[in-house]
Amino acid sequence: MDLTLIPFYRLSLEEMNEVLTWRNNIFVRQQMCDSSIIPIENHLNFIENLKSDTKNEYYLVVKNKCKIGVIYLTEINSTNAELGLYKNPNLKKEKVGQQLMKAIFYIAHQKNLHDLTLKVLKNNEKALALYSKFYFKIYKQDNDFLYMNAMLNNGLKD
Repeated sequence: MDLTLIPFYRLSLEEMNEVLTWRNNIFVRQQMCDSSIIPIENHLNFIENLKSDTKNEYYLVVKNKCKIGVIYLTEINSTNAELGLYKNPNLKKEKVGQQLMKAIFYIAHQKNLHDLTLKVLKNNEKALALYSKFYFKIYKQDNDFLYMNAMLNNGLKD
């Protein structure tokens, strides 16, 4: 894999602040389940708690020294996890989402997970197109969100 994955708890303070700036960017926030602005204190406490958290993992993704985005797996258990991602909002590059998804699947395979789930806003057309490319299927919906899953034995090894 030509990407470097840096766990949040190993980030420098400067990188932690950079990731928070991305997450609080209006274009990122409006696509998140929780669109509120995250205060720096909450962010730093969250990262500190990740050091001992066995069910949630967050990574900064770097390609050729360029920080392209964030990926995460939450609610990790022996067979499945929920995924999330957001790209660096300052990048104009296409296909960053595909690179982030490949990084997620790399981690999922390292953990021998069998199933990944996600929750996405119904109006997030770019994300829906990306997830469809990776064989995610809708299994449930409510007024605002679609709930999707993919089995990792569906050719998603690379």
